[in-house]
Amino acid sequence: MSFLQHLKPLRVVRAAEMMLQTRLTLSQIAYATDYNSLSAFSNTFYQTTLTWQSDFAGTIR
Repeated sequence: MSFLQHLKPLRVVRAAEMMLQTRLTLSQIAYATDYNSLSAFSNTFYQTTLTWQSDFAGTIR
């Protein structure tokens, strides 16, 4: 497993934690977890969790 392959799920977990623990917007969370765009964050979140980040955030907010 490459370093980037190892890093992706860690970033997604951190983003999920931020969704649970803060009131930041999804864009703010994406940038805080080092994604350059919301679409890149969204696609990676879905690939990792099989859930769209907006759906995940909507269930907890």
